[in-house]
Amino acid sequence: MISSLDKLEKLLFERGILCFLPGSFIILNSHQSDDVELRVKLASGNLDLTEYHQILNILNKADIPRPVIIDIDRLNTLLALPGEASSERLRQYCLLSRIRFQGTDGIRGDFRDCGCTGLEAIEMFIRNRVVTAKLFALVSRALAVLALEHGITEISSPVLLAHDSRRGGEECLQGASTGFSETGLKVFSLGMFPTPGVPVLAAGVGSSLFGVVTASHNPASQNGLKLFCGTSKLSEEGPAGEFAVSALALQLALEESVGISDKSRDSVRPEPLVLFGDVKDPVEFFLNVMISALDEIGVPRNCYIVYDGANGAFSMMGPALIRQTGCNLHTVNCLPRGDNINRGGGVAELEGKEFISANDTGDVANLPVVREVFRIGREQEASTGIVSQAVYGLVNDGDGDRGYLLYYMKDTDQVHILNGDREAWWILQGLTGAGKRNPGEFFSHTIESDIMVSMAVEKDFLLKSCITSVGDRRLLSARRGMKPIIGWEESGHLLIHHRVYTPGGKEQAVYTGNGLLGALMALGAITNAKPDSRIIVNPYPRGISRSQYVYFVKKSLFFPGSVIWKEAERIIKKGLRAELLSFSDDSQVLCYRVQGDNSGGTGIIFVRNSGTENKSGIYIRCSKDLHSAMAAVSNTLFAFMMKNMKDADIPEAVWEGQLMDFLDKQESVSLDEFREKIDSDGLPIREDLYMAFLYGMRKQGLVRIEDNHIERYISEETNDWRN
Repeated sequence: MISSLDKLEKLLFERGILCFLPGSFIILNSHQSDDVELRVKLASGNLDLTEYHQILNILNKADIPRPVIIDIDRLNTLLALPGEASSERLRQYCLLSRIRFQGTDGIRGDFRDCGCTGLEAIEMFIRNRVVTAKLFALVSRALAVLALEHGITEISSPVLLAHDSRRGGEECLQGASTGFSETGLKVFSLGMFPTPGVPVLAAGVGSSLFGVVTASHNPASQNGLKLFCGTSKLSEEGPAGEFAVSALALQLALEESVGISDKSRDSVRPEPLVLFGDVKDPVEFFLNVMISALDEIGVPRNCYIVYDGANGAFSMMGPALIRQTGCNLHTVNCLPRGDNINRGGGVAELEGKEFISANDTGDVANLPVVREVFRIGREQEASTGIVSQAVYGLVNDGDGDRGYLLYYMKDTDQVHILNGDREAWWILQGLTGAGKRNPGEFFSHTIESDIMVSMAVEKDFLLKSCITSVGDRRLLSARRGMKPIIGWEESGHLLIHHRVYTPGGKEQAVYTGNGLLGALMALGAITNAKPDSRIIVNPYPRGISRSQYVYFVKKSLFFPGSVIWKEAERIIKKGLRAELLSFSDDSQVLCYRVQGDNSGGTGIIFVRNSGTENKSGIYIRCSKDLHSAMAAVSNTLFAFMMKNMKDADIPEAVWEGQLMDFLDKQESVSLDEFREKIDSDGLPIREDLYMAFLYGMRKQGLVRIEDNHIERYISEETNDWRN
């Protein structure tokens, strides 16, 4: 790929383009051959030659996988920590200092439609988390180069791409298509298509590389890219993992900037995927696969479903699937127009809520899906004296990989939210009750789940559990050589097993996170079992689950060994009887197992940066007897992080301070009035960015919005962190 490494290094330094990143970085690249090593210094302040070679010597001794980008500032911070020097300690510090563009689930950020160079695209992303079509082109090309080089794909294998309904989806898909096609691969577009359908179709047409342009449950102002390799999402490690792809993408941008980029061919627009092998119609193909999975449990029966498509990629296909069950259907938020994805609905708005009562007001109670479930349930009871058909809500997120089930309980006049934990319990009930699974098999879920759910499933269904760190891709690698019956996240991301036939007629197992199908499978199990209404919402004894979020943060401040990390450790150990819990595949989560004093209670508390949003979170999952003590520690952590992790360089953090000051002086402010105030201060703001800012304020528990007014709201959990 590179005719002269010396030429590249010389041109980079001569042209002075190395001062665009906040900090000091080195690319180590040996992907081309064992004896080739490209070492490029990227620095906002130059390292002297002696220090530069000392760092290179440290990195070479550490023997870390390459290609890779190393954050020198972070490495120096870790090397300065007290402790006995050893080769293993050195290697761990080098691994912790690696940089990748991807988060927990792909690349995400605020979308900007602009022409820019590769270096400018990476700079905008590193500095301000702005994503562009050019960034997606670089990352896609890097993945294609590595996948071809290591035999993961072949030049004849098709590449599938899709997008959700948000603004910029087609432009970003074209960017990703450009990156793939520059290596000679042929790209096919599914257009707007839900994320869980793409792995299914990829298996059906024999594609080993595919991707979806989406920011999932994030606000409409953002976009992103989820890339898949083989039958699953990119792993962090490996010859075509996220660290390697990020490093090569940066190298490609550097080569492009000095005019020595080698592109196999020009980019072309992707072709639509029609009449391809056995896939005559992508929508029909995916619907049939979902129906087959649903038949394992049994379709929902004799109920009314209010479907909230989050104005996203399932807005058309979701109602089509539900109609095939024969249930009565009413839809809300199924009119995507680009700027309304995840607005006024979707799983993110309901996250963390147990139920909504009749007298509740505010944001969640006013969601269209909640109002409709209440309305239909009450109308049936008023006309017949009983609720003749049970009334449920089914809520997706923007790309369809998350889903919640809602249930109207007439006795209490409440709408209950069944999250991923309870949906998974009901799915397992349906599978084991139908004799489709055998005792001794295992299931997996992440540490975000209710701590009691594992014990309940093991007891009720005689299955073994495996608990992982956050991220659905970790659910499949929970046990070497084995696949779970089901893997899930509390968020409603349920990994469902599909049987798909490849172009050669071979059956292939595909696991894909499908919020729509997961909720329907849970509903099928419920309506076929006909349990008491209280069992529907509480199928097992539940513990306490609470999450507190700090938005508009500088996530680079929180990593193992940093000041914020060590203070969080101190707060946890001071307030709780806690033991460090580590995960071999995720060093970026600070997690402690907690034991009660003589009570037998158990719990976990963990702190982590979100891999998909500009936020950090404090999470407690515990038995009820530990709630008070763990909540107190969580509140202390929240106050500490609110004061110390805000990123003063981004406008949202500035607006937050202005809004809180404004609400200190008066009880409320209209949406338009505060937006005009921001504009008058010389900070013009798009509507989608403004709504995303307000979403973050609400999720922090600082404000609520009612009748188009922003009101100060300090919940018991949040406390007034400024006092």
